[in-house]
Amino acid sequence: MLPIPAAKFTMGSSEGEDDEKPVGKIYVRAFHMGKYEVTVAQYAAFLNANGGRTKDDSGNLWVDGYYDDFQLAEEGGQWKPKTGKEQYPVVYVTWFGAMAYAKWAGARLPTEAEWEKAARGTDGRTYPWGNKWDRSKVNTGDEPVAVGTLPGNKSLYGCIDMGGNVLEWVSSKYSPYPYRSGDDREDLSNKEAYRVVRGGSYRIDACIARAATRAHNGPLFRIGDQGFRLARN
Repeated sequence: MLPIPAAKFTMGSSEGEDDEKPVGKIYVRAFHMGKYEVTVAQYAAFLNANGGRTKDDSGNLWVDGYYDDFQLAEEGGQWKPKTGKEQYPVVYVTWFGAMAYAKWAGARLPTEAEWEKAARGTDGRTYPWGNKWDRSKVNTGDEPVAVGTLPGNKSLYGCIDMGGNVLEWVSSKYSPYPYRSGDDREDLSNKEAYRVVRGGSYRIDACIARAATRAHNGPLFRIGDQGFRLARN
């Protein structure tokens, strides 16, 4: 976990998609942000600590092992990372699965504002590393890579891969700007609301890698280029 100091920052972009507008100055209290995305080995430990189950008590799926490129394998009731995938960011995780892991780890998912501040700093930069697109700083392969493989993809505060490796769930409900933390966008009790996804992925282009870019998915959505990282007060 890396400390992110309290400060105002520029949230949104006048040059991006309509849902990034209007641009505003948002104050975010001090918090801590995960330096890396949660890994396959870490998620395996969570599943095993919960008896190997992959759903919550309400039947909401946490993670989907159906896909051939899923990085975990079940052996004798225990989940293990496939060989060489231990430090890859875990993918095919739902919002419920990310939330459950965060609670188990004594942490939480970042809010949308916290994520953008950690990625963007206070100088309004376009990408986590600066204002100039640099394809050499991001994963452009056919799958995720181990966290920290590309240290140039680093924000002002030292968070790695916020400009691309896998997309990342945040806690916030997808709502229009201006961003107001006091409205219902941070209501975690709504189990059907679309939730915000941030960051670039290995399926990369310059637009998606921007720190202000927003996406959203249903809370049960899972895909091979979407994971998450943790935050803590």
